[in-house]
Amino acid sequence: MRRKKIFMISLGLSAFVLVGVFAGLPFSYGQDESPRERMQRTTGTVNEIDWVGGKIVVDTDDGYLDEAVFLVPDNAVLTRGTETISLNDIDQGDQVDIEYTGSDGSLKIVRLNDKNMANAE
Repeated sequence: MRRKKIFMISLGLSAFVLVGVFAGLPFSYGQDESPRERMQRTTGTVNEIDWVGGKIVVDTDDGYLDEAVFLVPDNAVLTRGTETISLNDIDQGDQVDIEYTGSDGSLKIVRLNDKNMANAE
């Protein structure tokens, strides 16, 4: 009887430890160094363009960012309607819709749609 009791206690403790170990795995094993950045959206008017530095300054309409500096990485998707454009095709004063990641000081454009169809070719 004493052996059976010790066995049951050992089995219970082992199960408790195993559940604790496996429950923690999804939060630590194989997780990326940095959490996936959340996609955000804004609209506004292009105020400044740095074609060489790959940056644009946008006066946003949402009131949250006010004036924001966005980095335009090489893999950003830039469009005007259904046409793909380059950063050189964007002009000061153009209305834009922007999808971006990051936080103030490090905003990176993922997608930008230039709504100024007057510049469409």
